[in-house]
Amino acid sequence: MTFRHLWPCLIYSLLAVSGPHSALMADELPAAAAGTNALNATGSQTQKFPDATARVIASAWQTAPPNLSPQLSPTQPEWFGYSSPVRVSIFGGENYAEPDAFASFDILKPLHDWQFSDGSEQLQYLDARAGISFESGGLLNLGIGRRHYFAGSDVILDGNLWYDIDGTRDRTFHQVTAGGQVQNNRFLLRGHYYLPIFDDDDVVGYTKLTGNTAYQGNILALERFRRESQAFRGFDAEIGVTLPTDELIQALVGYYSFEADDAETISGVTTSVVAQIWDSLFLALQLTLDEDSDETVLATLTYSIDSRDRRRPNSIRHRLGEAARRNRHIVSRETRVYDPVAALDASGNQINIIHASSAGTGGGTFESPHTSLFQAAGDAVATPNSIILAHADSVFDSQSIQLPAQTRFLGEGISHTVQTSQLGTVVLPRATSGTILPTIRNSPAASAAIGLAAQVEVSGLRMENAGGTGVLADGLAGDFALRHTTIDGAATGIHIRNSGGAQEFESLVVSNTTGDGFLLEGSSAASAVTFTTSLSIQNAGADGLQIDTAGAGASITFDGTVDINGSGGHGISLTENSPTSIVTFNNTTTVDTTGGNGVMIASPTAPTTGGVVNFVGDLDIQNTSGSGLVVQQSDADVQVQNVSVAGWGQNAILLDRMSGTFTLANPLTLQNTAGTTGSMILITGSTGSITFPRVTITDTAAAAGSDAVVRLTENNTVLNKITFADLNVSSVNRTAFEATESGSNISQLLINDGVLSSVGATALLVDGLSSDVSLTSVSASGTAVGAELRNMGPRTAFHSRFRIVGDGVTAGSGGTMTGVQQGVRIVGSEDVSLNLMNIDSTVTGVSVSEVGFNQAEHTTLNQLQLTDAGGSANWVGIDVSWGQGAHFSDANLFTNNVITGSGSGQTGLRIINDRSNPEMQATIGGNSINLTGAGSNGISLSVNGVLPTQTTNFGGINLTTSLNNIVNTTASPFITSEANGATVTGSTLVNGIAVP
Repeated sequence: MTFRHLWPCLIYSLLAVSGPHSALMADELPAAAAGTNALNATGSQTQKFPDATARVIASAWQTAPPNLSPQLSPTQPEWFGYSSPVRVSIFGGENYAEPDAFASFDILKPLHDWQFSDGSEQLQYLDARAGISFESGGLLNLGIGRRHYFAGSDVILDGNLWYDIDGTRDRTFHQVTAGGQVQNNRFLLRGHYYLPIFDDDDVVGYTKLTGNTAYQGNILALERFRRESQAFRGFDAEIGVTLPTDELIQALVGYYSFEADDAETISGVTTSVVAQIWDSLFLALQLTLDEDSDETVLATLTYSIDSRDRRRPNSIRHRLGEAARRNRHIVSRETRVYDPVAALDASGNQINIIHASSAGTGGGTFESPHTSLFQAAGDAVATPNSIILAHADSVFDSQSIQLPAQTRFLGEGISHTVQTSQLGTVVLPRATSGTILPTIRNSPAASAAIGLAAQVEVSGLRMENAGGTGVLADGLAGDFALRHTTIDGAATGIHIRNSGGAQEFESLVVSNTTGDGFLLEGSSAASAVTFTTSLSIQNAGADGLQIDTAGAGASITFDGTVDINGSGGHGISLTENSPTSIVTFNNTTTVDTTGGNGVMIASPTAPTTGGVVNFVGDLDIQNTSGSGLVVQQSDADVQVQNVSVAGWGQNAILLDRMSGTFTLANPLTLQNTAGTTGSMILITGSTGSITFPRVTITDTAAAAGSDAVVRLTENNTVLNKITFADLNVSSVNRTAFEATESGSNISQLLINDGVLSSVGATALLVDGLSSDVSLTSVSASGTAVGAELRNMGPRTAFHSRFRIVGDGVTAGSGGTMTGVQQGVRIVGSEDVSLNLMNIDSTVTGVSVSEVGFNQAEHTTLNQLQLTDAGGSANWVGIDVSWGQGAHFSDANLFTNNVITGSGSGQTGLRIINDRSNPEMQATIGGNSINLTGAGSNGISLSVNGVLPTQTTNFGGINLTTSLNNIVNTTASPFITSEANGATVTGSTLVNGIAVP
């Protein structure tokens, strides 16, 4: 016997001591050695040798010569034992079941065998496998099986049952496996079913929150997934073919399919090749292709330690002792299971959602919403900081709701956000697929459709036909917000009364109210009211927007657009507000079609109040039955960036008895197309500073006798000014500009530039103001007096001025007056300068006179073109009459004027100084006087004083030598060479020489 035959015998002998059933059975011995224990004629089972060691020795003895060097006879059958094979394997790569590299140690232990008379055999065995992962953990497969060899057909049929435990990848699973195989010398078919037992999943953690949200019951669920390592149940099967070669080479294809709860199925196909590359060394390669087209490769290198001959036998019996082919690992995957968590607020409290729907069933959950808003509010009382979510398309008929404090009442249909401690700001998900905002309809008159409380928010709701107020806040001390709310039909749309804190309003629409659209009344001291986006009010029965009695320090800000269309009262009414309140419109404000004024700022019962009103954005007012913009009996400081007014009923802008300031920053253009007879700008009874920028007004439609286009009357701005940066007025049938004061009223008027023109009426009338006015031109036609200046200057401690300047060069650029009796009448006014005007008149071109003790001093008439309107008799080009009370001895200049007339008895330049003091002086030079009528006189000086001391050398007349007067007359003689063409009556100084 050689060592090749001896060492398996020794191993078998050692294994035999482990139990009563040896690894080598009696059928492996020749019949002579088996003795009387062979199968009997009936095929009953042969008794086994009681001692396996004796069987081994007997077998060796039968096949070996006495010299103990056994050699197999060519005629003897090959010896293929079952063995107790021990295999050591290395696995690299992966497949659907084997996830990573590992090493295994396997042993197949025969437990019992049976032999049959036809040569068939049956084997019961234990197959144990242990593996160690190169990454983590280990595994164990412990199986028991039975195989039957059919000698007649050379087929092995195998069935096996296993217990598996897999502790790799930081989780442990248990499994039972059942399967079997059938094979012959050429083909193999095998399959196993794997069934996890005990816990088939292991929680390994949770995914991060995805940011998706959903409703569950009364919670807002934040989407996350539970990460589970889950064992899969399923089967695999293979069919293979053994190639006809001396060494073992098998090719197999297979299919597998595994599934688990809440996981996608794992399935695919495999193809494998197993080859014997050395005597006991095998290499296997398996390619796996799953249904998602992912490819994996598993390589296995196995060294088998057993006693079998590796030569290719003629039958399949030699494979009775091989280990079963199956998965070693338990098939598992890390899966994600939907496992949301409740959203928490900043304090860690669950955000409670109370659902309401007209289609609900009354539970208040997402699945079963309340049908009653009263019930929803009751739930919110029990759980502060709740959200009442009204589902879209709901109609809550004949209901109302009084919100408890710290509640959000939200309507589905617009986007809402919530603050969570887990994700910060998240958008609330939709509860339905509805498209219409939830509606509260026909709410009872006894209560508001929605009653607000402190720390509440209302957003995304619609109210229809409210019996009382749509939304009411009364006496609230805390913050609240009203957003994205529509009210159609109510007594008062929104009423905020005696409330403080931060009040936020956003995207509000109010229409068809019998009272005010929005009434903000009695805002508490230091309250902050903000309209972040649009406010739209349509068809209010009373005022569109009314802000009344705002407290000290209250701040009311409109950052969005304000649109008021159709109000029975004022479009916007700001009344009785505290002097320290601030109302600001930062965006476009539009008022259209009102029964009262467009914007009314007033304090009728307490004119010392008013606060600050700022229109930073554009203010557009049109189609008002009253006036456009009104500030009345108010101390409010009003600042308007840009205003347009069209289609007013009374005045475009009315400033009435205001004591605050009014400032318009950007140019104003007004056009009276409706023929309104009231002044387009009326400033009356005011004491505050008033400032206009460039103003351009066109009025061609007013009837005769209408009020002045721009009218200032009975103001008293002695400490302030009424200012126009540039005033341009073109009018028909009424005075372009009128400013009058009487009594003790003193106002200062400042006009930096402008053009005034009137057809059929006086262009300019200023009476009793201290002025600083400079106009490019003033024109008039078809009226008694083209322009009249009265009592300007002497009533104040400082002289003021009035200038018509022209362009400095062109005759007539200072204005043209035709069809007038008197062109410009200057009465008791100081420091008046007229330049480059063309005046065609019937009585007087320019008249300068006193009123009582108010003298027309420091008058400059320069480059005037004065004509007599077709030959009017007794016409005077320039008529100056000084009376009593002259003061300061201001110089008067009459220079470079062209005076032309053809009527009888005309006078070019007449100066009468009969009652003034001696300091009255005039400079006359460069004038061209051409009078052709009978009895005309070029220059007439009358200087007869009343008192004896005034009869000699009274006053001073300078006939300049550098600007000689050219006088052409047909009737008046030359009296002196110095007074060329002049008649001097009385005593005066002409060029320093007493005349006569």
